Amino acid sequence: MKNLKFLYLVLSLSVIFEHSVDAYRILGVFPTRCKSHFAIGHSVMKTLAEAGHEVHVVSPFPQKSPIDNYHDIFLDYGDDGNLFDMFDTADWSPFEMINFLSGFGEFMANFTLSHPNLQDIMNKKIKFDAVIAELFGVEAIFGLGSHLNCPVITLATFGSSKWTNDLTRTPMPYSYVPHNFVKFSENMNFYERTYNMLVMQYEHIYMEFVHYGRQNAVYDQYFGNNQLPFDDQMKNVSLVLINNHFSSSSVRPTVANMIEIGGVQVSPNPNPLPFDIQQFLDSATDGAIIFSMGSILQAVNWPTEKREAFVHVFSKLKQKVLWKYENETLPNKPDNVMISPWIPQRDVLAHPNVKLFITHGGLLGTTEAIYEGVPVVGIPIYADQQMNIVKAVNMGIGIYMDYNDIDEHLIAENINKILKNPNYHKNAKTLSKVYKDRPMTPQQSVVYWVEYVIRHNGALHLRSAAHNLNFIQLHSIDSYALIGFVLFICYYSLKRLFWMVFGTRSVDVKVKRS
Repeated sequence: MKNLKFLYLVLSLSVIFEHSVDAYRILGVFPTRCKSHFAIGHSVMKTLAEAGHEVHVVSPFPQKSPIDNYHDIFLDYGDDGNLFDMFDTADWSPFEMINFLSGFGEFMANFTLSHPNLQDIMNKKIKFDAVIAELFGVEAIFGLGSHLNCPVITLATFGSSKWTNDLTRTPMPYSYVPHNFVKFSENMNFYERTYNMLVMQYEHIYMEFVHYGRQNAVYDQYFGNNQLPFDDQMKNVSLVLINNHFSSSSVRPTVANMIEIGGVQVSPNPNPLPFDIQQFLDSATDGAIIFSMGSILQAVNWPTEKREAFVHVFSKLKQKVLWKYENETLPNKPDNVMISPWIPQRDVLAHPNVKLFITHGGLLGTTEAIYEGVPVVGIPIYADQQMNIVKAVNMGIGIYMDYNDIDEHLIAENINKILKNPNYHKNAKTLSKVYKDRPMTPQQSVVYWVEYVIRHNGALHLRSAAHNLNFIQLHSIDSYALIGFVLFICYYSLKRLFWMVFGTRSVDVKVKRS
C-alpha cells in the first residue's frame, strides 16, 4: 500500500500525515504534561512510521534518538506545573470526575482549535489521508475530518467508556458493565448495580444536555461552514482504537469499528536499562519492588506522614525498591531504596528480579505489569484507577490499598502478602500468557485497520445501523408503546364483551330469583 500520512491530535500530541514529503508543522499548547497519554499516541504513530507511513508528531516529548519516518515538532509551552495536586481528587465522587473532565474537555478543544498554527492548517485545507484524534472529551476536534475531507479515526487511550459507546452506538448494559469511575467488577451485587446505574444515567444526562452542547458550541465556532453538523460528524467517525484487551478488562459488547489495541505501547523486547538502574536491579538478589504513581501524580506531593510510612516500611525490607520520586533527595532514604525522577516503567518491569509493582492503577502501568506477569499493590486516586485495581484483585494478581487508610502497618501487610504468597505471582504469569495470545499483535492491528479505513474511503460499512435511529427508535420505545396500546385495547374490548355477554345474564338471573 502507498505511504500515507495522518493528522493526530491528543492532549499532548498532534500528528500530520499528508501526501507530499513536505512537513507541515502544527503546534499545539496543552495545559498538562500527560506523558501516559502521549505514550499510547506515540506508540500508535511509531507503529505506523515503522510500517512505512510518514508521521509528523507535535508534542512536548521529542524523541532522544531519530526514528525513520517519524518527525518531531517540539511543543514548548514552558513549565506550567500541575494545575493542582491530583492527590486532592482521591475523595472525588464519580459525578465530580464526570463534571471535571467535561469542563476540561471544553477548555482543551477550544484551546487546541484556536491555536494559530492549527488555524493555519485549517485555513489552507491541506489534503490529508486521515485524521486521528484522541477520544478524551474533545469531540469538537473531530470536525477536522469533514473540514479537511478525510476519515476520522479516534484513539481511546482511556479504554472503553461511554465516549466510545456513544461514538459507535454500542450497548452498555448497566448490570454487568461497570462505569470507569466506580470500584466495581462486572460481577456486581444489587447495591453496586443500582449505584452503577445511577452513575451511568447521570453521565448520560450530563453528556446529552451539557457536555455535547459544549462541544457542539466549540465545533460550530471553528467548523460552522462544514458540510456536516456536529451530530453527523460524530456519526461519521470511522474507527475507534481502544486501549483495552478483553483478557484484562470486563467483557462487554462491541461493534465492528471498535478495535482493541491494549498493550500497543509495550514493545515485545524491552529496551536496555540505564546503567545505574540496571546495576541496582541486578544486585537485588532477594527481589525488587517498583514504586511509581505515574506521570501526573507526583511522589513529592505525598502527605508527609504517608511518605514517611513508606520510607519506614521499605527500610525494613530485604528487597530493593526503585521509587519514582521527583526530588534529588528523599528524607531518611534507606540504603535499599533508589529514587529517580523518571523510570522506564515498561523496561524495569521486565527485569527478572522485580517481584512487585506498587502503582496508582493507571491503565498504562497495569497493562505493562500484566504483560510482564508482575503482581501489583494498587493505590487508586482518580478516574478509572479504582476499577483497574478491582480487576487486578478479582484476577488474583493484586491488592487494593485505599489511599485514605495508608499507614505503616497496612503498607507492610500488603507488601508481605504479595511477596510471601506464590499464588499472586502464579496468577500474574498465567494472565500474562493469556494477554499475549492473540491472532494479531496490537501493532499489527493498528496498521491493518488504519490502512483498511483509508483503502475503503472511511469504511462506513463498519458503522452500526443504530446511528440511523433516534433515541425512541433505538430503545424500541415506539414499539413498546404500540404493543402496550394494542394490549390495552384488547383488554378493554374483552372486558366490554365479557360485561355485555355475562353481565346482562347475571342481572337476569338475579331478577328471576327475586
